Amino acid sequence: MFHVWPFFRSQLTLQSAYDRQTTGDLLAKDYPIHGTSLEVKTTSFPASFKVAGLRDAKSGAITGDIEGKWVDPKNGVAITQAWTTSNILRTQVELENQIARGLKLDLLTAINPAKNQKSAIVAAIYKQPNVHTRATVDLFKVSRDGF
Repeated sequence: MFHVWPFFRSQLTLQSAYDRQTTGDLLAKDYPIHGTSLEVKTTSFPASFKVAGLRDAKSGAITGDIEGKWVDPKNGVAITQAWTTSNILRTQVELENQIARGLKLDLLTAINPAKNQKSAIVAAIYKQPNVHTRATVDLFKVSRDGF
């Protein structure tokens, strides 16, 4: 009978978790090179909540956000809303595999009431075994010609 020590088993699990992470996550979350950060998450399906904060190492400025996410996997819908310490309200609506298999549509909106700024971006991502395409349109920067 072959036994694996718990140390080796946890080390293998840790290594496989790093293999699945993107480079951005490794640099931003695991090695905080820009400052000190704190992230707290809680989940009560279908809703999840996250509170995050960052203290910049150079300027000492502290930023944070509160985020709530609701997911309906049966219908392929996810809605995320966030409020930042910069007084920016963000909303993201995701629709996945409903119009066509492999197609994901995103609507990203942001409002800054203090500066009267707003943005709305629609993104379409299509993934198949040999194809991966992406299109993005900023709704407030489209001219009459479409470009």
